[in-house]
Order: sequence, then structure tokens, then C-alpha cells
Amino acid sequence: MEGLKSLEAEVVRGLFMAERKQSLNLNDECRHMSEEKADSSAEAVRKWKTKALFKDEARWNKKLAVEGLTVEEFSALLVDNHKKIKEFPRWFRIFKECMSQTDDIADDEVPTSMSIAVRPFLQWAQNKLNQALNACSDSMINKEKVLHSMIESLGKYLVELSSRALVLELNVARVLNELEGDSEEDRYASFIRQFCKKQHVLQFYLEYIVLARILSLRTDYFVHNMTELIERYKADWPLLKETFHLDDCTLVKVETGLGDSHNKGKSVVNLQFESGQTLVYKPKRMDINEQVFDLYKWFNERGFRPKLTTYPFINRGEYGWEAFIKQQACQSQREIRDYYRRYGGLIAIMYLFNGTDMHYENIIASGENPFIIDLETIFHNSDYLSPHIENAVAKANREVFQSVVRTGLLPTLGFQNEDGVGVEISGLGGDKQTLPNPVLQLENTNKDTMRFVLKSAKTSPQKNRPSLNGKHVHPVDYIDDIVDGFSSICDIVQRHKEELLQRLTSLRDVEVRAIIRPTEYYARFVKESCHPDYLRHAYDFERMIDRIYFSPLPVEVCKLEKDELVQHDIPYFTTRPGSRDLINRDGRVIQDFYLKPAIELVEERIKRLSKEEIDTQLNYIKLSIIATDVDRIKVRDPEPLSPHTAPKINREQLLHHAEKIGEEIVDAAVWAGSGKDLQAAWIDLNLNIKGQWQLSSLGVDLYNGMGGIALFLGYLGHITGEDRFVTASKAALKSCLEQPVYGNVVSAFYGGYSKLYPLWKLADIHDARSAYQEMTNQLLLSLKDAAEKDQFYDYLTGTSGLIVLLLNMFDERKDERLLDVASRLGDHLVKRAHKSGPYWKWSSALVEKDTFLVGLGHGASGMTLALFRLYHATGKDVYREAFEKSFAYERSMYDEQQQNWIDPRKRDRLDSCADDTWCQGSIGIGISRLAMLRLKEDARVRKDLHRAIDISLQTEDQDDSLCHGTSGRVDFLLQAGEFMDDRQLVDMANNLVKNMVGRRNCRYINGLGNHLKIPGMWLGLSGIGYQLLRMLHPKHVPSVLLLN
Repeated sequence: MEGLKSLEAEVVRGLFMAERKQSLNLNDECRHMSEEKADSSAEAVRKWKTKALFKDEARWNKKLAVEGLTVEEFSALLVDNHKKIKEFPRWFRIFKECMSQTDDIADDEVPTSMSIAVRPFLQWAQNKLNQALNACSDSMINKEKVLHSMIESLGKYLVELSSRALVLELNVARVLNELEGDSEEDRYASFIRQFCKKQHVLQFYLEYIVLARILSLRTDYFVHNMTELIERYKADWPLLKETFHLDDCTLVKVETGLGDSHNKGKSVVNLQFESGQTLVYKPKRMDINEQVFDLYKWFNERGFRPKLTTYPFINRGEYGWEAFIKQQACQSQREIRDYYRRYGGLIAIMYLFNGTDMHYENIIASGENPFIIDLETIFHNSDYLSPHIENAVAKANREVFQSVVRTGLLPTLGFQNEDGVGVEISGLGGDKQTLPNPVLQLENTNKDTMRFVLKSAKTSPQKNRPSLNGKHVHPVDYIDDIVDGFSSICDIVQRHKEELLQRLTSLRDVEVRAIIRPTEYYARFVKESCHPDYLRHAYDFERMIDRIYFSPLPVEVCKLEKDELVQHDIPYFTTRPGSRDLINRDGRVIQDFYLKPAIELVEERIKRLSKEEIDTQLNYIKLSIIATDVDRIKVRDPEPLSPHTAPKINREQLLHHAEKIGEEIVDAAVWAGSGKDLQAAWIDLNLNIKGQWQLSSLGVDLYNGMGGIALFLGYLGHITGEDRFVTASKAALKSCLEQPVYGNVVSAFYGGYSKLYPLWKLADIHDARSAYQEMTNQLLLSLKDAAEKDQFYDYLTGTSGLIVLLLNMFDERKDERLLDVASRLGDHLVKRAHKSGPYWKWSSALVEKDTFLVGLGHGASGMTLALFRLYHATGKDVYREAFEKSFAYERSMYDEQQQNWIDPRKRDRLDSCADDTWCQGSIGIGISRLAMLRLKEDARVRKDLHRAIDISLQTEDQDDSLCHGTSGRVDFLLQAGEFMDDRQLVDMANNLVKNMVGRRNCRYINGLGNHLKIPGMWLGLSGIGYQLLRMLHPKHVPSVLLLN
């Protein structure tokens, strides 16, 4: 066939570089290139290095060496003048077979889907699989149904691989007017009909030769794996019937593609029978199941209750069979509690034995039993890179990584974007959630305008959450049971430590999976490689995959990863607990990859298990679970704090309480370095910009991270004269400054730019004015062009707060750069306004579209204040118009009948008032009006101030925080009293503080509404301690709420 001859001439475009060396004749002409070709080759090499992220020449040379290439050979192979090859590769021979067996099809037989484009591969696979199925008896397999299910699965997969190239060709044909029909649907159908012709199919794959390679290989792998499955099923049939009590053994469906693809397309397969029963086939060793289930038995025999349960499986060496575990509801509260007690026990076992990756897809909630259905990631070993000097944040992160959190059984955020926003996919979580990054999806399906776009997507709930009476139960309500289960296992270990250590000997040689990079990371390579840009020429495909070398891992390991990625597999490695070697699926060994064997790490963990260590892990368990729903454990003070009377607490006592807070925070720090290099970090509940909590090392944030802690400790040390607090403040700020500015957050309170306020206010306290000014200048330079990233706009999470901060700094320093950057941010704010008649409004990405809030933190007050300040600093009329119309909108939201501002999210409720807080209600509005009145008297503004004061005096705080509790109200009353020369308001602020200190007895209620000792500024202890200092020294301790 003429077309196949053309394809043979172009097959070289589908070969990777090392294959080219094996298949092509590198003749003298190629080795000794002309000057013109040498220049072209040099440019191609430079482009390759740039796109593949090679910046180190030595690493580039090592990469070539492990791939069997010299620098000269690689350069020569880049010159595209080699057409004749020694021997066609297997994938091409398969592709030729596929095309040879393909004929034109009649128009009336055309399917409506893109599967028509992959029909050569499906026909070839069907012929091969028919031969394998014909060797089975009808009582074992319904051949027609099983074959149909196999080909259907393969077809969906191949279309998925091809779809981006096909959709591109569809759009090219549409733009070139090559499609027939009056409607979008008709023109799409005409595109599909083109693939009726064998020649058109061939031309498509001639264009996308790398795609032809991928589809040929994946089809070959699929046929091999399904044939192997059928043969193993036949051989094990009697054993399967007996072990799994199969009532009717006629196989009717094979469900493939469950889990990741490894080792030439191998993955978990579900086998479905006529009876409705299901069996799980796993093409990997299952020795670890035997060992772990024996451990369960060992703990049960030593008193763990309720007993840990196992499930039937068959280990056949290179593969195995498992019972299919169904998700089932619990029937009583006792069963729910037993479920979570067992779950706590599993956390302990997996923690002690270095288990990891036990996420929501690997847990089945079957009645009162939590089952881990993939145990291969026990004995995880992360000690494979040479140790290096750690800063405090890295040290804290490592501590979290080596804690119970690493098991995956406890809540943590996965798939995080640059701003730390993610989804909770642990063994306890996995509710339907929106992914933080958009996902490539088809729109306008079956139309000629069909295209791929990045759109928001949600995760799918799995089978890991227990339920009762038709409702999922929440783990926060069963923390005590989880803690009991964990503690019980740890108690058994402490009582039988030597016996358990002896048992480890039998585990030294069992094969376990070695995870050296997240599966998600590999999956991005596989998905990206389906882009049409990488499917025309193997150069482009391989160059993109070569980014895998951008890593501290040895090039030998990266080469093994690359070998699997180019065949569209997720790299898979194994090791043995007693070994330091890393082994890939082909049996290739990287000797002494690990610094020490995993079994030694487990031995060390078991040996050092103590009451203190158990308490630390129990605290992490509680915090990580609470992070999933902080509202479920709120406490309520039965008697609100009164602003009218107070216990007798003097100034020394208030300062003493502030010091006690400081001592608690300093004692909880993770330290690194010494002297001028001393750094401090904290492990606690961390809040990201979307309001998600997770247990982790605190970030740089002023709001609830190290920036706010540094500020409080600095002023505490300054006022008390205690060097230890100033030292801790310096250490905390140094940790902040070590972290780069990244992500899309442009805020004075979150992210990298939130370092600005601590740098400004702590410069003198730290005796570092010159150094801090230089760091401030660097941040300003970065901030100058960062405005367009902002999608939040408001005072707390967006540019409005930064404008106010920069203008505060400008008032003191008169540095025109500050005013210039503030103006740039202001212009961004003006450009992004929703302009509707007399009102200008801003809808933050934090709330639903076209929702325009009131208040300082997230609403109109923040924008109004920022634009008001800009107008008075610059005199520009555009800012005057902007603040007036923003101000008008917020005033329009005041309800005379309810005597309060309205929260637009509550319009349908009887009480639609905004919260009486700094972040979203009257207190924040009042504070913003104070700031405006300090610049210019305005009757409207003063009226709002009095309204806010009146509301504040009727407020009953639910917590003690700055953000939305007593400390924030105290600061407002203090500022209002001083500004208006109203001693009564100042006294009320003092009374509230004294009542808070006297009533709480050091057990303050944080911004989450509970007694957890969160160290941060706006929601935790730092803010409470800072406000105590404000009350004692209001002239020397500035209001952080206004970034004064």
C-alpha cells in the first residue's frame, strides 16, 4: 500500500534519541557535519536544554551517558537527515498490522463518536483477544460479553489519548471550511465520516506519528495483559471458586483501568460474574498482605479491641486475587464507634511501620470495619537524599511529614496550588470538593466547535466514609474513639516492644512499593504528553519528558522514570525493608539508593515510642481532624463578657498574662540555627486564603502565621525588656524572610507581601533598619507588577489592604516608591470595579459571583478606605469618584429598621444583619470610618462611626480573637474613645480586657471558637497578647487592625 510506504519513510520521527542511535546509521556525513548543519544542531541542542530545564552542563552530560549517548552522537541525531533505518521497531510493526487489517467502511455504519479514528487498533485487539478467549469453556467465560467489555474499555482509553489531536484537527478543518453541513452537529458528523476512509486514517497518523506509536504500544500492552489475565483465571479457576465462594463462575465483564498503569499497562482489574459477585485481580506481588494481616492478628491476640478484621485474598507470587469489599452502612452508634476505634488502631500501625499514601481511594468503609485495600506502601523510606542543613520551616515540615499525618489516614490537603489551596482526600475525607486548579475538559461535544478548555472540576466521593441511617458521620464527633484506638495499639507496643522488634526479622525481605515522587507529579507528564505539540515528532515528546531530570535525584533514577513515562506508564519502584536498594519493574537495581534500610527506621521509631511521643502524635491527630470542620467543637461562654464592670486586675497582672502567652508560644517553637542565623517555626493549624485549615508548618502570613507571631513577640520583648522574646521575634521573622514570594496572593495579611508590615514595625526593635529597608525595597520591586494577579480586591486578602499599608508607610517615610506602588494597586482596583449606576462594588473570588459584601475585611469598607486614602495622597479625581461610589454602596446597605448593615448573603433570612466583627461587620466599618475621619471631617462618616459604636456596645462576643472576637472589639472601642476623647469608651475597652483575662484563666477562646492554643495573630494567642499590650501602651503599640 502506497500510504504505508510513506509511513515507513517517516517512522524515524517516532523514534526517541537512544532508539535512533540503535536504528540509524550514524555515517561519516552525520558525524562530521557541515558548518551549516553543525550550527543548526547546536541551536537544537540549546533549545532542548532550555525546554527540558537543564542548567547544569555536568548533569546534561550524565543524562546523555546513562542513555548511552555521547554529546557528538546526540548532536548528530538532531539533524533530521536520516531516513533509512536498520530494523523497524515493534510498535511500528504492530501499527502496520493494524492498518493492513483495516478497510473503508460505509457511511451508514459510521459511529457518532471519535472511536472511529482508533478502529484499526480495536479491530487488531479484538482479533487477538478472540483467540485467547476461544481457549476457555463457556461455563467459565461468556466470551461475547467479556470481549465486548474489554474492547469498550480499550476504546475509551485510546480515544482519551487521541482526543486532543482529533479536536485540533476538527477545528482546523472548520476554520478551513472543509466540513459539510448546515449545523454545528452536521459539520461534526462530516468530520467523523472522513475517518471512514482508510487513507484518511493513515494520513492522520502520518501527521501524528508519535500518537501512532503510543496507541500501538498501549494496544499491544492491553492485549498482552488481558491474555495473561485470562490464562491466570483459567489456571486458578478451582481455587477461586473455593476461596471466594463464587456461586456462578461465569465471567461476564472485565473492568479495566482501575488505578494507575504500571509496567507496560498493568493495573487492577475487577472481574464481574453472572451471579453479581465481583473479584479483584492485582498483577503484582501480595506478600505484604500476608505480613500485615499477621500483624493485625498479633495485636488482636494481645488485647486490641474491637479486633482488626482482614479479608480473603490469594497470593500467587507475581499476581494475586482479592475479595471485592462492598461499602456498607453501620447499623448502630456502637458500630460507628467501633469503626473509628479500629481506624485509630490502623493509624497507629501505619505510623509505626512507616505506612503512607493511605488516601480515600485505598479505604473501604464496610460496616464497622475500615479496610485498607492497598498495603504496598508500608515500610516507606524517605531517606534517600544526602542530609543538608535545614532551616526551621523545613525542620517543622519534616516533623509533620514524619508524623501520623504522613500515613494519609488523617486529613490533609492534596493537589495544592501555589497558594496552598487544595482538596481533602485522606482516608477520613473525600467528600465532593472543587479542585483548586482548573482541569482540561471538553465543551460543545459533538459539534464542530468542540474544544478543550480549562474548567473547574470536582472530586468524586469514594467508599471510605462510614454512614448511619443514610447519612455520613463526621470524624470530629468521634475523635475520642480514634484516640482510644491509637493509644491502645501504642500501649500494646510499649508492653511488648522487644517481641515486636524480633518480629521485624520476618519482614526484612518482603517486597514493598517505593514512592520517591508523588503519583500526581508523574501523571502530569502523562497528561501533558497527549498535547498535539508533542505527538508529531519524538524530539518534542522526549524533550518534554526530559524535564523529569530537573530533580536532585540521581540521573540513573531519572532514566528509569523516563523509560516508563515514554510508554505512558506511571513509574513504579520497589524495595525491601532490609535493603538500601531501589528496584524498578524490569528488575534494574540502583544500589545503596537509601541512606539506611526502612526496617532500621521502623526499629528506631518503635524503640523511641514514649508517652511524650504518643502525646505529640495524639495532638496531631486531634488537630488534623478538627481542621476538617472547626465549627463542630465550638465552646460558648454562658455569660458574655461585660464592658460595664470588671474584676480588679492591675497593669502588672495584664502584662504578666501577656508574658505567659509569649512563653507558651516560644516554648512551642521549632528551632534551627544559632546566633544571627537562629530561626523559629511553628507546627499548628494553618489557614489558607480560601479558609481551609490543615495541620502544617505555619506560613509567613501576618494574619495567622509567623509574621503575626514575630510582631507580637517583638513588642512583648520591647515592653518587658526580655531579650528572649526579641530573640524569638527575630528568629520568627528570619524564617519568614527565608521564604520566597510565590503564588497569586497580593495581600498585606497573606502570602509573601505580608512581610511588609513586620519589616516596617520591627526594624527598630530588631535594630535592623538598614537591612529591613533593603528587604522592603525588594518586596516593593516585586509588588510593582503584581497587581494583575489579585482576584480578591478586599482589605484582608487583596490589594485594598496593601494600599492602606503602603500609604501608612509613605506618611512616615515620604518615599515616592511607596506612593507609586500604591497608585498602581489603586488603578487595578478601579479597573476591576463593578460599576452599576451610583455604586461601585467589588466581588471577591472568595464569595459567589456578583455578591458584594460590607465590612472591612472582605467588603466595601476596605475598598472605600483604600481609595479614600489614595485620593488624599494623590488628589486624583478617579480615586475620589471611586471611594464616593463605594462608600455610597455600603451606606445603602444600612437598614434603619434593624439598625445595622445588611449582609447580602443573608437577605432571605429574618435576621439579615452583618456580623458585628472586624472582618465582616460593624466593628470593621467603624474602624475604617475612624481612619477616614482622621484625614477629613465628614458628617456621613461620623454618623456611621456612631452607628458602629452603638452596635458594638450591644455585641456579645463568641470568642476572644482580634478577627471576630473580644480583642477586635476592644481595639475599636479604645481607638474610638481616644479619637473622640470619650473616657467611657476607653474604660469599657479596659473592662472587656480585664473580664477576658479574669474569666479565661489562660484558657482563651480562639477565633475558631475553641480552647486550642493557636499561636497566630488574628485568630490566636498572639492577637490576644498583642491587644493586652495595646491596652497597656496604646501610644507605643500600634493598632494592627489598621496596619498603623
